[in-house]
Amino acid sequence: MPAKILIQDHALWRQGAGGAQAGVAGMSDASSYTGLDLGLITISDTTFTGSGFTQINFELAQISASRFLGCQFIDCDFSQASISGSQFQTCTFTRCKFPRSHLSSSVFSRCAFQDVVFEQGHWHDIKLAECQGDQVNAKQLTGKGVSFLGTSFKTAFFDGCNLVP
Repeated sequence: MPAKILIQDHALWRQGAGGAQAGVAGMSDASSYTGLDLGLITISDTTFTGSGFTQINFELAQISASRFLGCQFIDCDFSQASISGSQFQTCTFTRCKFPRSHLSSSVFSRCAFQDVVFEQGHWHDIKLAECQGDQVNAKQLTGKGVSFLGTSFKTAFFDGCNLVP
């Protein structure tokens, strides 16, 4: 079954309108999605190329060993999401929030962050390489093994954070 159908079925399940809780694994996708509730979804070993995610709820999502290549995330909520062993290359994140999210063993390479909030989350072995951003806000973010090599933020606020290399 294609990833798009599994993702849409998961959104229907979250609305109580049928569908089923989805686990997307070992697939590839290049679709765009708008206004879906993908809370609790599990995505593993999946590649998204040029996909668009607009106004998507990823609350409590489990994303692992996946690749996002040239994807756009606009107005997405990653509350309490877990992202591990994943790669984000040349992706853009606009007005996204990551409250109480857990990121581990993942790389963000040449990504752009605009008006993004990381709050009360935890990072472990996270690399932001050659990324750019403006209005990046981090509050009470903790982490170990965090690298910002070649990354520059025009305006960034780190309040009460404890991020160590």
